[in-house]
Amino acid sequence: MCRDREKVLYHHVMVMWSSRDLWMDFRYECVDWLFCNAGLMPVSGVNWRAFWPPTPSNLGYQLGTGGDLLPVTDWQTSDGLQQVFSTNLFGHYLMVQELEGFLSAQTRDCHVIWTSSVTASRATFDPTDIQGKNSADPYAHSKRAVDLVSREINTRMNQKGIYSSTTCPGLVATQLTYGIMPQWFWSLILPLLLLLRICLPSMTMTATSGAEALLWLARQQPSSVDHTHKYLSRASVSGHRYVDTEQIRGAEELSAEVWKQLETLSRTLSSS
Repeated sequence: MCRDREKVLYHHVMVMWSSRDLWMDFRYECVDWLFCNAGLMPVSGVNWRAFWPPTPSNLGYQLGTGGDLLPVTDWQTSDGLQQVFSTNLFGHYLMVQELEGFLSAQTRDCHVIWTSSVTASRATFDPTDIQGKNSADPYAHSKRAVDLVSREINTRMNQKGIYSSTTCPGLVATQLTYGIMPQWFWSLILPLLLLLRICLPSMTMTATSGAEALLWLARQQPSSVDHTHKYLSRASVSGHRYVDTEQIRGAEELSAEVWKQLETLSRTLSSS
């Protein structure tokens, strides 16, 4: 998208990832925001045992972050990549790489804004298993990798006018979560979930509330944002939308290593 003093021009980038070819169609002269929002969370059911022991801290953790509540399945694509990794991280990484030359040559800064998650697991993330093939939670694993890649973009590209931030939408009732439980069940428990906002403002529930952090970041000057923090969409009991932050810890230690692995994987796919 291109900002102007009087108008906003919507920059149309068509991206097709097929058989290792990335194709883009540019219609305008600059990209102010690049939203990396594609996501996959193939939940196989609900792990009700995660609520045990039923202590306030455990219940808050499971409901607020998903914790161990939602087991995620994964499978391999025809390219030999893990599906969750490909959707949540690798496709976006390739797009940023392909656009780097264009973005660094434009006259305006570009803000790359990722949809990450508070489930991003620092404790269980294995940098030697970048695709999360052996991870018990490939979704959380991929989101941790998103945080690390975002950090490395800032290290490598800030001087070129390219900045990167991560967000978390909270718990949003969309087609992504309808796969966990039927839509009628979400409607049934909606009053309870809204009431839980008293202590769990991450219960954003609607797509509009979940997008609050994305929109807030788009209104900021990219160079003024603290990119060491994740920006969290929040909603009060009354429905008031706001943004909170959470520090991304340990990223400086692993971000360069993860980036190198993605570069190696990209070269391997290109040469095969």
